[in-house]
Formats: sequence, structure tokens, C-alpha cells
Amino acid sequence: MRITFSTVILFLFFFSPQFTFAQEESVGNIYNFYQKYISDIRPTKCPMYPSCSNYAMSAFKNYNVFKAAVLTTDRLMRCGHEHDSYDALMMAGEYKLLDPAIHSEETKSLMLKPERLFSMSDTIPSPDLQVFKTLIDEGHFQEALYEYHRLKAAGEVSSKKDLEHNYYRALFGLGEYEKIIFHQKYGLDQSLKNDEDINLKVSEAWFKLQEYTESISFIEGAFERKTDKIFELEGLVYAFSDEYVQAMNSYNKVGASHPYHDYVQGNIQTVKKLSEIKTLNPTIAGLMGIFPGGGYLYSGHTTTGISAFVLTGLLGYATYTSFQSDNTGVGILSGIFTAAFYTGSISGGVKASKRRNTSRKNALKNKLKYSFN
Repeated sequence: MRITFSTVILFLFFFSPQFTFAQEESVGNIYNFYQKYISDIRPTKCPMYPSCSNYAMSAFKNYNVFKAAVLTTDRLMRCGHEHDSYDALMMAGEYKLLDPAIHSEETKSLMLKPERLFSMSDTIPSPDLQVFKTLIDEGHFQEALYEYHRLKAAGEVSSKKDLEHNYYRALFGLGEYEKIIFHQKYGLDQSLKNDEDINLKVSEAWFKLQEYTESISFIEGAFERKTDKIFELEGLVYAFSDEYVQAMNSYNKVGASHPYHDYVQGNIQTVKKLSEIKTLNPTIAGLMGIFPGGGYLYSGHTTTGISAFVLTGLLGYATYTSFQSDNTGVGILSGIFTAAFYTGSISGGVKASKRRNTSRKNALKNKLKYSFN
């Protein structure tokens, strides 16, 4: 009975019909078994992005075998559980939970969201820019860029500032934040380098790219005199970079006459809550992970913790019964995978605590208000 049980478990878990050791098939077999017998998600589509099999491929491509195995087993135990701990994306008409094996610029770009902005006018009327501004106001940002380049090629315009400022607003509407930064540094007319409205958009672009240090650095260097709007942005950037004292200092400098003063007052209360968040201790999560699934349970990942306990227990039992029945080969194989899942459970518990801390902060940070218009 024990021989049969351990053999069936290992067969379902690790061997393909063709008995191949190819990484793609091995990972696929583990994932299929998990989806069918353990996970609470019955459909064949993985709710995570990238999918579990693609996650494993990425892990084995970018890390050594040991680390890749630990990452993969952790992902299999987490798949589809505790949705509120991940950023949600709309991919091909379906919501996916963002969870890459390695964080790259491509992954980061998935979270960049364009802003719906409207055109701005200088104090001097500029009728030659009317079509350009209308395209922006109607949300035709790509067409607005075509009009911008046409105007640039045609020669002189009535207001260079109006043209460049609204060009940045069109780029904002497309989420092309890097182009704003690049253009300000290399393509902007020297006479506009110190323009407050234009530099505000550059500071906001750094913020949208989640480059908070760069945003603060640019603010400190670009503005000789800070207005209420600059202090408002500065407070927002400090809050997102977890520097709550500096955020409060900046927000408190915003005058009562500022049009978005109500936003600022609400943000002050949110920053206070952020500063009072009690975070989980990753070290404790790691220590509790000595008991399979304990780290996940400590981090509030109850379903994942139970899955980790069941999977590690089944594999441990298979290893024990295999050696008891002198089936050494299967025992060694199952022992290797038991170690991988056990280590993955400990490592995963530590990361789960950090993920839960981040998700709690992000839930509050997403309540911070700021108008990019």
C-alpha cells in the first residue's frame, strides 16, 4: 500500500508520459497535478501573470537550479490564493495577478498607467495651437503628437511654452513618461529649461515611473521657489517613498488657498495612518516556516499555508515509505522534492510577510489624491 501510494504520488507529480526530464514538461506536470488535486482553482487558466509554467521557465533561466526550484515550489503553493496581496492587471480581457519571478523593466511597465489630461493655455492667446489643444482635450493623444511634430516642422509658433507644455501633457496621456524626461534634458529649448509648469510635468513623470528619489532630486534642483503645487507633489512623492515625516512637512506648507487644499488635508490623515501601520517581521515568518506552512499562516496567507503543509506532508510521507520499503531510487527523488517544497515554504513565508506589508501600505497609498491636470 505504501509503495503504491508513494509511486502514484511521484508519478503524477514528476513524470511525463514520455518520461522526459525537460524542464518545461516537468514544471507543467507539477502544475497540472497541483491544479487538479490541491489548488482551489479548477479552471485550466492560471490566474497569475506570468503563468506558473512560464514563471518556472523564467526562474530556471535567470537563477541557479536550487534557487529556481525554491521559487517554483513557492509559486505552486501560492497560485491563486490571497488575491489581495498582488497587483491586478487586465490581460486580454481577464484579470491577472502580477507575480514575476524576476522584476524587469518590462514588468515594471505593466503597472504604468496613463493619466487623462487636458490642454493648458498660456496668458498669450495662441490660435495656431488650437487644433493641437483640441486633440488633447478630446483624448486623441497620438494624433496630438502628430500635430506637434507638424507644428515644429512648420517653424515658429506663437508660444513655445504652450507648445512644449501641452506636448508633455499629450505624452502623459499615453503614459510615455520616459520621453518627457528625455525631451526636457536633450530636446527642450534652453529658454524653457527653468519653466515651472514644464518642470512640474518632469517631476511628475519621475514619480509615475516610481523613481521617487529622482523625482525629489529634480524638484530640489529645478525650483528656486516652491509653490503650493510643488509642495503638494513633494508630499506625495515622500509618502510613496515611505518618508512620512518629510511628507507631512511638505503637506503642511501648502496654503489654505490652494485649489486642491482638500486633497492635501485628506492626504495628511492618510500619511498618519501609513506611519502607524504595524508591519510583520520577516524573521519571525522564517522561523515559523520551520513548521511547513507556518510562515504563510503568520503572514495571513491561510490557504497557501494549508497547501504548503499538505504538499510537504505528502512528499515527506512518500519519502519515508519509499525508504521503509527499500525503494531507494524513488526515496531519493521524493526526498529531493520534499526538500525543495520545504525550503520553498520557508522562503515563501518570509516573502509573504514582506508582500503583506507592501500590500497594506499600497492600499493606503492608493487613497492619496493628486491632480495631474
